[in-house]
Amino acid sequence: GRIGHMVDCTRRALQCLRSAAESGQTEVEINGFFNRLTADIICRTEFDINYEKGKKIFDLLTTLQHHSSKASRHLWFPGS
Repeated sequence: GRIGHMVDCTRRALQCLRSAAESGQTEVEINGFFNRLTADIICRTEFDINYEKGKKIFDLLTTLQHHSSKASRHLWFPGS
């Protein structure tokens, strides 16, 4: 189920962190790490696809969010 997918994605992500620590890596770009984990969980639970296949969807949603926020700055409603 969905919870199982979330657990699997999180375990894989933690394994990547362990591998980085074991290899002596002292810094991790945590924002990118969490973005990938979030995207992987969304892809697996909602679309039943892996991160690589779902990355394009995630990138397009991020672009849409950016454009929507830019466009909404120029809205004017009478009386506001």
